Amino acid sequence: MANIHYPVLAINSPPPPPPPPPPPAAEPSKTFQHPVTGKWLTAEEVAALKAWALQKGKSMGIGDIDELGSVIDYVFAGAIAFEDTLHMRSLLQMPRIRPLWIRRAITVNRQQNAQACMAYLCGTITPQPCGPCSRGAGPFHECVTVNGSLLGACASCHYGGEGSRCTFHLGSKSFNSYLSRSIFGC
Repeated sequence: MANIHYPVLAINSPPPPPPPPPPPAAEPSKTFQHPVTGKWLTAEEVAALKAWALQKGKSMGIGDIDELGSVIDYVFAGAIAFEDTLHMRSLLQMPRIRPLWIRRAITVNRQQNAQACMAYLCGTITPQPCGPCSRGAGPFHECVTVNGSLLGACASCHYGGEGSRCTFHLGSKSFNSYLSRSIFGC
């Protein structure tokens, strides 16, 4: 007769340990891909960029370089700092279609400034500049709008919270009189 070995069952043995939990889903800001370099940033790098953008009094001109990057890096750092807003997320998802061309140094430590810079990079140059842009106001060289964004204002006017002065702003008297003339044929 063959020797048959039966497994020994321990009556009071502890259950096997549970499998390790899956890693937590990464937050969008912790796995941000740098739009300029394409490099995936760590949480520490994202935090450093946000802090850099949110420094009070920090401004950068077109040729300025800092230990964290150039002015275009600074603009994207500002966008990352305000990525938690729906408006900024939609601007970040749009393709960048032009280089940054500014008249003067800019700062992105305010949400509307970062939005204006992103809108400038991905918006459409208007066929006719708004009133302030035609006089050379604002930080950008061209009058650029994004359809359905910034309440119709151009990026230069939106910068600094001055969007309501823009001829294209939805609340502008110039825009409303243009709209009435085009609707009623006056």
